[in-house]
Formats: sequence, C-alpha cells, structure tokens
Amino acid sequence: MIRTLTFNVALNSIAPSAQSAGASGDVAQVSFILPDELCSPEYFYHFDYADGNGDFFTSGNIPLSSNSVSLILPSKWTSAGTATIRLVISKFIEGAEVMRYQTMSAKIAFQQKG
Repeated sequence: MIRTLTFNVALNSIAPSAQSAGASGDVAQVSFILPDELCSPEYFYHFDYADGNGDFFTSGNIPLSSNSVSLILPSKWTSAGTATIRLVISKFIEGAEVMRYQTMSAKIAFQQKG
C-alpha cells in the first residue's frame, strides 16, 4: 500500500510543514492541495525534490486535478531518510516563462528499516 501525504498550500505557507512518510526506500505519494489563485489551465506544474544526501530531482510536468497536484515518489527518492519538496508553478507565453511561483518547502521524514 502506498502512503499518501497531503499538504495544503496557501500563498505564503504550507501545512503541515513536515510529515512522516513511512519506511525509507518505500514508495510514497505526495499531494499538494492548491488555493484557487494557483489553479489555471494556463499553468504548468512540477515538483522540486531534495533528499537528505543532497541529491536533487525535478519531476516532469504534472496535470492539475481538482485543485490538486500529486506525485508518486519512487523508492530511490525516499531512501535517504529525509527530504524537502516544493511545487513550482509556471506560465509561458510564446515559449518564454512569464510567471514562476514556488510554494514553501515541505519536509518529509522516512524511518530507517530494521
């Protein structure tokens, strides 16, 4: 079973600011619930993720679904014990980025197995 972590985003905050995601190396899902002002079919959404080893990952574009953007974290991403994740929202006009918003970062902890 995949554990789902839900974070509620406001323009200048995220709640909760930290969550436990189960065991290190397990797959988990993260969902960011967005306020209406951050939801638009004109926007592109992706996640930036940094693990406790200092490795940085960026997801591809993820579709908005009912004011929510979700990502399955592969086991490689969850194996370092801790991580931070944030959502990046962009708008492009004629190929040029004209708007970029980054949510506050959320912290995720993974318990060591054994």
